[in-house]
Amino acid sequence: MAKKANLIPSLVDNQAQAEGALAEMAALERKMIQADLDMRDICDAAKQKNVDAKKPLEARYKELETAIKKWATMNKSVLFAERKSLDLAFGVFGFKAVTAIRQMDGVSEAETLAKIKALGFADAIRLIEEVNREAMEGWTEERLALVGCIRRSSDRWHCKPKQEKAEAGA
Repeated sequence: MAKKANLIPSLVDNQAQAEGALAEMAALERKMIQADLDMRDICDAAKQKNVDAKKPLEARYKELETAIKKWATMNKSVLFAERKSLDLAFGVFGFKAVTAIRQMDGVSEAETLAKIKALGFADAIRLIEEVNREAMEGWTEERLALVGCIRRSSDRWHCKPKQEKAEAGA
C-alpha cells in the first residue's frame, strides 16, 4: 500500500517565506522572554508583598513570646516547681536544660589547646586548631578539668504554639 502524501500545507516554500518565518520566530521568542520577565516581576512583587504582610505578624509574635517568657521567668519557681514545661491548650512553653562546654575561669583557650595536644586528645581539636567542644561533650568532668574546661548547665527558653488548636480558635 502506498504511503499517503503529507497533506499539511507548507508554511515555507521559498527563501522570502523562510526569512519571514525567522522574523516571526524572533518576535515570538522576544514575547516569550518578556512573558518570563513579567512572571518574575509578578513573583518578586508577590514575595515582597508577603514579606511586608508578615513583618507586623512576626513583630507581634515576638512581642507575645517575649511577654510569655517574661511572665514565666518572673513566676518560674511557681510554674516550674515540678516540671520544666507548661502544656496549655494553645501551646507549650518552659525551660529546657542545656549543657555546654566552657573554659574554666582563668584558663585561656590557648592553654586548653596546649593541654589537649599534650595529653593526646586529638578528637577535641579541629583542623583549624580550635577547641572542639562538641567532641568534648561526652567527656567526664575529670577529663574536662585536665584541659581546663568545665560543664555548665543552663535553662534555654522554648515556646511552641499548637497549630491545630490555633486553627480551631481562629
